[in-house]
Amino acid sequence: MRNTLYLFILSVLLAACNGEPGDKIREQVIAAVESHVKDDLEIVQRSVDDDGVVTLYNYGIVYKIDPSTIVTGDLDGDSHDDAIITLLVSRMPVIDIPEHFILIKKEEGFDVSKVLDTDMKVLRIENGIIYAEVSVISRDSPMYGCESCKEVAEFRYTDGGLVRAGGAVSR
Repeated sequence: MRNTLYLFILSVLLAACNGEPGDKIREQVIAAVESHVKDDLEIVQRSVDDDGVVTLYNYGIVYKIDPSTIVTGDLDGDSHDDAIITLLVSRMPVIDIPEHFILIKKEEGFDVSKVLDTDMKVLRIENGIIYAEVSVISRDSPMYGCESCKEVAEFRYTDGGLVRAGGAVSR
């Protein structure tokens, strides 16, 4: 009986958590990115898998929008959370090139401010600083991707681009 009561309370709490600001931000970011991508493609096919990854494709171009890659924080100093989302883009024959969409919070959602095609993994945004894992060697090197060939770097979003803010950060 006690376990049933705990399960009931837990289910009520989980149901009450739906619609948190995180969900709203996620929906707004995905909507802004989809709108931006659809402007570039003529006829768009759309699918969503069980993990919520949205795939937009058309004639050999594929965009994979993974909501789990959304990172939020204030980028422009207006005390509103902006967002960065990483998409995997395939333009045949080249597959899965990361593109980072930088989205700035506006009154009614987000606007895509910049699209960067750089090899990095955005880790977090704090006090206007973007912390990202980057490779210290080029993509065409045989050692590309090794753990010892990566560092965490700090960037600022300034004038529509990323500017390296400090030195490398130790892990």
